[in-house]
Amino acid sequence: LRARYNLLTFSEQFDNAAWTKLNTSITQNVTTAPDGTSTADKFVENTAVSVGHQAFQTVTVLPSTSYAVSVYAKAAERSWIAIDLVNPGVTNNVTYFDVTNGTVGNSAAGNAATIAAVGNGWYRCTIVRTTAAAQTQLVQAIYLASANGTINYTGDGTSGAFFWGAQVIPTAVFPSPTYQRIAAAPAYA
Repeated sequence: LRARYNLLTFSEQFDNAAWTKLNTSITQNVTTAPDGTSTADKFVENTAVSVGHQAFQTVTVLPSTSYAVSVYAKAAERSWIAIDLVNPGVTNNVTYFDVTNGTVGNSAAGNAATIAAVGNGWYRCTIVRTTAAAQTQLVQAIYLASANGTINYTGDGTSGAFFWGAQVIPTAVFPSPTYQRIAAAPAYA
């Protein structure tokens, strides 16, 4: 066992109630994850009109602190995904990732974004952002996107992408950590 640093719970189990789902269904353990296990989930959009198709968790954070938020993603019917770091009730901080071609798309000011190929069509998508001076909560949202810059769209009810291994960490403590799986508390390696 090692010390816990990933602030999320159920970091691979997006179907768990710890993740709030909006206009998205989650099918668990449908394909091989980057670690070789059959634990990657698929997000599938519903047919809601002009909305975001997402799953998210809210975590407690320190104000004026740098956090890295990441998720592993692989294209299915959707090639674009997005990660949003937001203080509840404040403007969005969305960054888009093309998980077919391995490129970063549109990105909110203040986000330092990277995408890294990890094999078998998987990419680790990461945003680093400093929380606001009064921020004590952070919503880590993972979106399906219909194109670069488009998280609000009308879904077709069948399209989606694969996800695995979400993480939120303070960068001052662990500036470039490997992914840490969290089933709940405590963590395990």
